[in-house]
Amino acid sequence: MSRGKMVSLVQDMVIYELHGKRFLFVLHLDGSVRVWDLSCNSRVFSHTMGTTTMTGASFMKLWLGQPCLDSSTIPVAILCKQSLDESLEMISIHNIQYNFSDRIIFSLKSSRNISLEEGGCIDVKLTSNKIWILKDDELISRMFSANTDEEEEFSHVLQEEFVADQLFQGSDHLADEILQIAHSLFSSSKDDIVPFVSSIFLRRLLLPGVHHNAVMHATLVEYKKQLVESEFQALTSDGLKKEILSAIEHEVGTEKMSIFQCWKYFCTRYFHNWCKINASCGLFIDYSTDAVGLIRKSSVSLFRSLEDIADYRRKDRREIGEG
Repeated sequence: MSRGKMVSLVQDMVIYELHGKRFLFVLHLDGSVRVWDLSCNSRVFSHTMGTTTMTGASFMKLWLGQPCLDSSTIPVAILCKQSLDESLEMISIHNIQYNFSDRIIFSLKSSRNISLEEGGCIDVKLTSNKIWILKDDELISRMFSANTDEEEEFSHVLQEEFVADQLFQGSDHLADEILQIAHSLFSSSKDDIVPFVSSIFLRRLLLPGVHHNAVMHATLVEYKKQLVESEFQALTSDGLKKEILSAIEHEVGTEKMSIFQCWKYFCTRYFHNWCKINASCGLFIDYSTDAVGLIRKSSVSLFRSLEDIADYRRKDRREIGEG
């Protein structure tokens, strides 16, 4: 197969199986989409996708969803980027209709566009009536209806928000309240305030969903260069707490910082390492159960609608668990 002299560079390719046949969907830089029948190496579809809201766009990525058997259509999503400002992105969604009656025929049925306001697009997954868009800072799902004006969009909470909240990364006044409470309870006695403040930060660092072995090891190594991974893995729960407290106490002694400042700085470094080690990589969907999974660098999380158990009218999903 050859892309030909008049077609721009290939950006993405997807092998797709339909009715026992395998097809190759190819996206080119200029928005051209070609479909090849791999059984005979022949081209069965060619179309240049136009964008009505973004001029001078480059077409970067191609995703295909499960076919809708009732309408004989395949949902297709294409990521476009503004050539002059790559921070401006748009998802172009299309339905490609297929007909296998006498000969293989593909045709473009409908299309629509979704502008991404902020955050880069990492991955997209499609179903017959929904699109999932994973961005740098959130997960978006959008339900499609016959009337595009009635589309529903939901933003789903990623685990980064939970970790940031637990480690006081969102607002300084929440962390400052701890110090105020400590002073009011113990009348500014250092011997009482230090253990109280340390117990609060330590408890939050070890919470399920916040604590992560690789993250904790990376953070402690920044304080204790000699701490090797084998020694870290051998630590008991009490041993881990002692290592963390030792790092904080050493920082207080050498840098002449308050215990409160040291904990805030430790949590900031821990959160930075958490986001780096657990960076989002992609999505997967179990089409039989509609379960959505988030693949991270070192873990896999599932999104589950907790409210669906009692109320099916609202789909407010949160990322839960680490595996």
